[in-house]
Amino acid sequence: MSDFYFVDTNIIIRLLTGDDPVQSHTLSDVIRKRKLRMFVPSIVLIETYWVLKSVYKYPKERIVHALVAFMNADEVVLEEPELLSRTLEMFATVNVGFIDVYLAMKANQYQLPVVTWNTKDFKRLEVEFFSPDQLE
Repeated sequence: MSDFYFVDTNIIIRLLTGDDPVQSHTLSDVIRKRKLRMFVPSIVLIETYWVLKSVYKYPKERIVHALVAFMNADEVVLEEPELLSRTLEMFATVNVGFIDVYLAMKANQYQLPVVTWNTKDFKRLEVEFFSPDQLE
């Protein structure tokens, strides 16, 4: 059996919230005993943010702090480490949704503009964007 695994959102939620003591304890034991390493796809980290915000009602600052700590753990390997770090840094300083900041960062990485009706939020981000009516 491998000690390197793709990790699902519910695993990160257990680690960050401890909301299920039995699962959290089991997971901590597995990480410690097996030296479990977790590969985290970007979409899983984004979903983790969504769950912490919408289900657990954690404030933005608490989520950012928890995600940064998780991302910096020795056992964690991110799909897009630099992009996700920059996304969280910017997200912490602007009043824009996490996914919009990620999209802006990703668009910049590909050197492509964003098409959105949400011009109000994208004006706050460092990205080229257009509304669909501007492309007519």
